[in-house]
Amino acid sequence: MKAPKLTLFHNSQCSKSRAALALLEQSGREFEVVAYLDMPPTAALLDRLLTQLGMGPEQLVRRGEDLYEELGLEKNPPASRSEWIELLIGLPMEPVPWWGALPRT
Repeated sequence: MKAPKLTLFHNSQCSKSRAALALLEQSGREFEVVAYLDMPPTAALLDRLLTQLGMGPEQLVRRGEDLYEELGLEKNPPASRSEWIELLIGLPMEPVPWWGALPRT
């Protein structure tokens, strides 16, 4: 049985994302790289990916970034899942552990 093709949502400025890319390259598996800051996912795609991962969008937020503080997310986070997703589109996101390399469906 052939393994499904993987997609890496990549941020070349992120050391963890570069490490994930290197691991995938070494694995010999077929995969696609999406530079999500240049080509952000749609809200529907991001919602589907989060659902597949069993995660909430707030789990992708990089709390250590200046932007997190600038946006006031600690004191005034988005009120709903859809508001979080809209906020995340095109912003740097926290790398997801190894299971974040999702098979495309």
